[in-house]
Amino acid sequence: MLTPFESPTIDIDDFYRAAWVQAVAAIDHWLHEKVLRRVGELAAKDSPTCRATCASTN
Repeated sequence: MLTPFESPTIDIDDFYRAAWVQAVAAIDHWLHEKVLRRVGELAAKDSPTCRATCASTN
């Protein structure tokens, strides 16, 4: 796909590799944030201080 743009000084494979690395890093970051948020919600739900106040909101 990028073959017509090949240059002796630029390796097109580096662009593909960089795109994959950035995509995987973004998905990894999103997943970790999602998991941490969910764990925090579950931990807060099970905490003794939340049982008294959260029962009325749920």
